[in-house]
Amino acid sequence: MGNHRLLILDNHGSYAIIEFVNLAHENNIVLFYLLSYSTHRLQPLNVAIFGLLSTYYSQSVKENNVYNKKDISKREWMVWILKARIKVNSESNISSV
Repeated sequence: MGNHRLLILDNHGSYAIIEFVNLAHENNIVLFYLLSYSTHRLQPLNVAIFGLLSTYYSQSVKENNVYNKKDISKREWMVWILKARIKVNSESNISSV
């Protein structure tokens, strides 16, 4: 049970083909289809949470001069994304949604 993943989808018909559903099932992916015309309710998360996460992560990358065509390690990525998450997960950001 613990190794299942949840994939949240809009209700677009292209996701309902049997090959896709079978592939998800074979790989322990639970498909959760949102109701038609309900995805607009989730848009505030894109702005208030995910948009800020992207901004803060990009700032970390720029501050560490990673755009000099060098690869970043998994450890560096983890440190930067965790720092960004801490900034994003403030009470004011979450309550603004």
